[in-house]
Amino acid sequence: MRVHYQPSKLLRSGEAAHLTSFISWRTQVQILSPRPRLLRCRSTGRMLDSESGDFGSTPSTAVQIRYSVIRSFIDIIRGLWRRLMEDNTVQIRLLKAAELQFRLASAVRLATTTKRQPLDLPLVWTHGKHKVEYDEIALTPEEADYAACSLHRAAIYLMAAQIREAVISAVPNAKEHSDQEVQSVYQISRLIRNAFAHHPLYPTWSIDDDCRDRTVTVGDIIRLDTTSLHNKRLDWRDYGGPLALLRLSQFVRYQILGDVHLTNEDGKSTRATLSPSIEYYQQGNLLLWSLD
Repeated sequence: MRVHYQPSKLLRSGEAAHLTSFISWRTQVQILSPRPRLLRCRSTGRMLDSESGDFGSTPSTAVQIRYSVIRSFIDIIRGLWRRLMEDNTVQIRLLKAAELQFRLASAVRLATTTKRQPLDLPLVWTHGKHKVEYDEIALTPEEADYAACSLHRAAIYLMAAQIREAVISAVPNAKEHSDQEVQSVYQISRLIRNAFAHHPLYPTWSIDDDCRDRTVTVGDIIRLDTTSLHNKRLDWRDYGGPLALLRLSQFVRYQILGDVHLTNEDGKSTRATLSPSIEYYQQGNLLLWSLD
């Protein structure tokens, strides 16, 4: 059996010794059948072909057992790798769904701010044994603007929670992983998630003792300085803002889970080209657009 792997920049060579960590961490493993080779039968001295299965008319029991063990081990490794790939595929899809939620919430917030978001609701809405009418659930523009801000926060919370879930699913013991960036991804996503989990509409930092007075970074994507943050309200400046979290989600998808960019033969993205109906420019929470 030969195992070929191409570790990402996050994999340390020493970790390959541990089979579980090796299979679980981000590697590209190709399991091959044993090379054709001849085995000498202990009982008859005859050379046997292990690839074709030609063990002669009187195969050695020892050879049969050895061959069976090898094949079983290969099947186990293949099964583990297939399960890992399935798990990673699920986590990639869930991260993309969280990113989509964030993008939609961003569009809704922009539209409500500029008074272009339709606020229509059913005249009568029934669901199960309950019923509400339009007057009860209709939104004023001011209410919609406030709710859009909360929706945007909820989308940020969802991304942070899903990033954490993806990392702990793909990386054994992410909290104490040998790669500092893996630790940072885990801690940043966990701390932001915890801030929202305890106070969804008023996110407040809840920093563990062993995480206080520390600075954690992931490249030039995101940086979190936990000094004096405990019990303070979460502010986007603490971690770099929602786009930093979006980039962190993409980092996890591509660098840890092994997602790929879909491109054509020319190397261009296969995603459909979209154009906005109104050209906006946004700097932080400041919106600019042409009135022509």
